[in-house]
Amino acid sequence: YRLPATQGSFLTQSKLQRWSEQRTDWGLNYAFHDQLQSDGSALFKYREQRSDSSAITRYYLGNFSLKGQLWDDHIRHAEELKINEEHIPRYEYHYIEVDTGYGDYSFDPIVQDYIPVGGGRFIRQRVFSDLAEQVRTSEYKVRVELRTPAYGKPGHVGFKTQLSSDVRRKQQIETGDRLQDQSQARADLILQTRGHRLLQQLHYSLDQTSSASSLYAYGTEQSSLSHQEFSSDFTGIPTGLAQLGLVQEARQRSIQSNPLATEKWSAYRPFFKYTAKLSLVQKAEVELRYSLVADQQTGQNYTESFLSISHHLRIKRQGRLQQELLISRIQAAVAGIPYAVFSGRQPGNNWKYNLNARYTLSSQFQLALNYSIQRRGEGRQEQFLRVEGRTRF
Repeated sequence: YRLPATQGSFLTQSKLQRWSEQRTDWGLNYAFHDQLQSDGSALFKYREQRSDSSAITRYYLGNFSLKGQLWDDHIRHAEELKINEEHIPRYEYHYIEVDTGYGDYSFDPIVQDYIPVGGGRFIRQRVFSDLAEQVRTSEYKVRVELRTPAYGKPGHVGFKTQLSSDVRRKQQIETGDRLQDQSQARADLILQTRGHRLLQQLHYSLDQTSSASSLYAYGTEQSSLSHQEFSSDFTGIPTGLAQLGLVQEARQRSIQSNPLATEKWSAYRPFFKYTAKLSLVQKAEVELRYSLVADQQTGQNYTESFLSISHHLRIKRQGRLQQELLISRIQAAVAGIPYAVFSGRQPGNNWKYNLNARYTLSSQFQLALNYSIQRRGEGRQEQFLRVEGRTRF
């Protein structure tokens, strides 16, 4: 509100016309309990925002939640929707002159603006300013779980499935432009066998994520990842549990400001895991994995042979000790591989040793130690050490 020069109340009919910004809300709140074995609540808000520097903006906010169960609690479902607003820094475009042929923009004297032209004389840089803009955020979550009555009971065949979805968006209120889109969908299917034989259960999972954003200073970014896994658990092995499976992955990624960061590849990774329970306080895990990766961006194929050995020890109730040794051999005809393909491992021989320890000396003091040493491909040896003490008083 722009205060007038005269004294007195500003809540008069004549002075209300001087509002620089006026907001009017209409709201509705509703809740229900134990309806069709479900509970829920809803709050919706319709808003009109007037400003002396722009047109009237109309939008809605609110939240909605629903939880329930069906079929004697064998089906559970939950939904949640949140629509809110926030203020984020507004960005501005700055154009920097470079040598002719190295830029992406040129100045057009007719329209008095910079236009995108390959090989121009200017590059564009986006910088956040001190101004803020209104952004409406939305988040929608869905969870569904289905299980048969026999699932979880030894000696019976059972089935369980879990489905989930999560969608998040950010939208500029004044222009209606979408600034960010994020989504994740996951499905898990588990088939339980009778258990007295070698095969205990079969498991299939699908996880898909995607993201598109223009919030950051380096421009737009788009990425997507698809992860599928099929595995089977085996029992009857002395003191241990074995798992055999196959993982299929596909990833795409592009960044406007860095064409070298573009990724497009797919991978198949068969694996074998074995977990041995050595005693009540310690266990060991061994994993063997082979990866075959096809990089569509470079037209190259990569392979990796991977071995992981880990040991977990619990020291009474006061401490824990974890050790892990990773060894891999990557064959590739390129010098560098995107980080997400092999978790940062590079062509050649790779190895890494991790040591994590934690011990509680008293009810008020705890000591933690983290140490790692590794070598990735032809690079130099890397070491990391961290010692931390925590106390409460």
